[in-house]
Amino acid sequence: MILKAMTVSACFWGALYLTVAVVYSSSSTT
Repeated sequence: MILKAMTVSACFWGALYLTVAVVYSSSSTT
C-alpha cells in the first residue's frame, strides 16, 4: 500500500523534525 508507506514516512519525518526542533531550542537557551 502506497498510502501506508506515505503515512509511515510522514510520521518519521515529523518525529525527526520535532526532535531537531527540541534539540535546537534547548541548545539555544543554554
